[in-house]
Amino acid sequence: MERENTKKVWRKRIVRSLFEFFVVFLGVYLAFLFTDYQEAIQDKKIRIKYHSSLIFEFEVFAQHLEQEEIKLQKLLLLVEQIKQGQKPALTIAELYYLYDGSVVKAAFNDSNFGSLNQGLLQSIIEGTLLLEQLENKILRFNQLQQTLLIPLLTKESGDFYRQDAQLKPVFLWYPKLIQDIEKTNRQLHGIITEKAIPGMEQQKTALENSPYWSI
Repeated sequence: MERENTKKVWRKRIVRSLFEFFVVFLGVYLAFLFTDYQEAIQDKKIRIKYHSSLIFEFEVFAQHLEQEEIKLQKLLLLVEQIKQGQKPALTIAELYYLYDGSVVKAAFNDSNFGSLNQGLLQSIIEGTLLLEQLENKILRFNQLQQTLLIPLLTKESGDFYRQDAQLKPVFLWYPKLIQDIEKTNRQLHGIITEKAIPGMEQQKTALENSPYWSI
């Protein structure tokens, strides 16, 4: 009888110990699960905020490119006159490159890189290359204006041309760079407005609607 009571006591102790272990295990598991949930929610908010920042940066820069395109179209009319031998006076072109790309650069850190799909990354990489080209071309154009064009602005327009109505070799950079800058400006604007912004908006919407466990 005493042996049976001892067995019952041990069974109760074992059951209690197992139950206590289960409760502790469940508590730890739920704590980890809740922590993962909080981290996933926070990560989702950060990614959505990053997408919103990138969209805003692209939209602002697209507006800048549109303003520059207006100037470039007027300059292209002057380039066309040069081609036709009309000998127009070369004018100072106020072209600017106003973009530091801070949010785009942030696309390539570990957390943001993982939130961008392949198509969007390709658009950003392609756009980054065009950004560098545009910046270099505008910088070169402005440097040549300062050194070669501005010193001659007080002279007659004919000083820019040879007797056959063709530009002197020292000014051949003027129409060429204007055409190159306009082409790059237009291509970059197309990538931003037709690929990057729609892609970011679509991805942001998908991210907002996705459950935390699929992030």
